Order: sequence, then structure tokens, then C-alpha cells
Amino acid sequence: MNVIILQHIKVEDPGFIKDLMIQDGIKLTTIELDEGQKIPSDLSKFDAMFCMGGPMDTWMVKDFPWLVEEKNKIKQFVIDLKKPYLGFCLGCQLLGEVVGGKVVRSKNPEIGMLNINFSSKKKK
Repeated sequence: MNVIILQHIKVEDPGFIKDLMIQDGIKLTTIELDEGQKIPSDLSKFDAMFCMGGPMDTWMVKDFPWLVEEKNKIKQFVIDLKKPYLGFCLGCQLLGEVVGGKVVRSKNPEIGMLNINFSSKKKK
């Protein structure tokens, strides 16, 4: 198995999951986007994609121009190639955006593990 990992900052890697994948003989290709590394043009050789968290937001394309290409590559991987994707924090927000959702700034920051309260009321 061959997994591509999109990383936005060095301290946000797959951690223990990465150790387990290495033990299982999974080939990992880490792309450090904040270091200027480019996502390969041919994503078909990867069996799955992990997209990590980071301090930036999905809409910060002026400060982090590589987010534009990253969103395109995520969409290609998930929609066109129909391959498995696991997003953590920012990685989940990026997926939500590329499949048609809207990511907005929350009133209170959501960092770490928090309780989630669901509401049946639709916001306008």
C-alpha cells in the first residue's frame, strides 16, 4: 500500500498512526507543503491520502498560495479517482470545501477535543 501525506507544518504529522503504518510496511510519501514541496502530478499511484492539520485556514490562499493546488489535488483524488481520504482538522475542512461545503470562521476557536452539540434548526 502506498499512502501520500499532505503536511502543513512539521509538528502536525500522523504521529502514532504513522508509526503503525510503517510497522505494517505501508509506503509513505510525505509532502511538506509549508516547505515548498509539490504534490505529485500523478496521484493514481497512491492508494490513500492523509491530509494533516495546520495553523492556517482554508480561505488563507493569499498567505498560503499552495492551498489552491492542494484543494485541486484533494478534489482530483477523492472525486475523480474515488480513493480513500482521511483529513485531520484542516485536512477535514479542506475536504468539506472541495466537495461543495463552506468553511467559515467560527465565533469561538475550535482547537483540540471539544463537545459537539447538534441542532435541528437551520441557520440562514
